[in-house]
Amino acid sequence: MLRSLQFSLILLIQLLFGVIVGIGTVLLIIPGLIIGVYLAFTYLIVALRKIGLQAFQYSINLVKGQWWRVFWIFVGIGIITFAFNYLLGWVIRISTPYIGFGTILISLIGYLVALLFAIYQVVFSLNQDYLKHPVKIDPSISEQGTEAQIVES
Repeated sequence: MLRSLQFSLILLIQLLFGVIVGIGTVLLIIPGLIIGVYLAFTYLIVALRKIGLQAFQYSINLVKGQWWRVFWIFVGIGIITFAFNYLLGWVIRISTPYIGFGTILISLIGYLVALLFAIYQVVFSLNQDYLKHPVKIDPSISEQGTEAQIVES
């Protein structure tokens, strides 16, 4: 029950994200791009932090003051992913007459690259979260202890 509720919430957030960015894009491409970067972490926040519509504000707070950094990181990863997938598509088109069934394997490699991009996005999101909300370790814990206690700020 809880998983289906969480899944429904993620779908709702993705739908709202699409509508908001779509409206921004219709107003000219630049507002859609700006809004898209500010809200880029929204669905990850819903999944990882288990919060609802507050994820929009949380994502904005993560990006605030670092918009250009986040933008250029996404552009860089997008270019790398596009170039790899373009090259892979070119290999598939050329090799299809020669390896036949092997093209399925090459296509699967492309899907794995897309999965790696999704994993990178999660790690980048967690990094942004840590930069904005660093975890503080209790200094009274001895360095030889095997367990650290996290102090909530």
